[in-house]
Amino acid sequence: MNVPPYGEILVYRPLNSSSGEIKGIEAAATAFFDFLPGALRGLGAQANFTYIDAKQIVPPAANFAGGTQTLPAVSKYSFNLIGLYELGPTSVRLAYNYRSANLDGFGAPGVFTTVYSGAVGRLDLSASYNINSNLTVTVDATNLLQNPYHSYVKDPRYPRDIRWEASLLSAGVRFRF
Repeated sequence: MNVPPYGEILVYRPLNSSSGEIKGIEAAATAFFDFLPGALRGLGAQANFTYIDAKQIVPPAANFAGGTQTLPAVSKYSFNLIGLYELGPTSVRLAYNYRSANLDGFGAPGVFTTVYSGAVGRLDLSASYNINSNLTVTVDATNLLQNPYHSYVKDPRYPRDIRWEASLLSAGVRFRF
């Protein structure tokens, strides 16, 4: 946009996109090691891996030529690894979750305005104990690794936002009537 006496000004605004396509594959496995002796028979593991190819058609705009782009906020790769213990009244899960970098928003070609969220891994812990059939005590701890969230403009060397999110510990009691 040309605004006298200031000259050429780039104007950015939200724009609805068009149709898109999401395709991918997921593999998952769960195993309990109930062949182990005694209290160890409650051990188990879960794992999954997801690959997603997500594209959408972006309509042309004054500052963007349009075309096919990656769907925002969808990571191409993600996986979960979970160690678990389930025996009698005790339940414990330690879960690691990873997702690869993903597009946050589009920018004009040749201009540093395309924003990405960086890859991130999180470790969470959840435990519960059934005192009786009506009463359960729970403890949850999230983001144990405290890996920072970061977004960047076009290239990871150009950070846009870096946040260190604290771990969160919560406890609860669940009643069944």
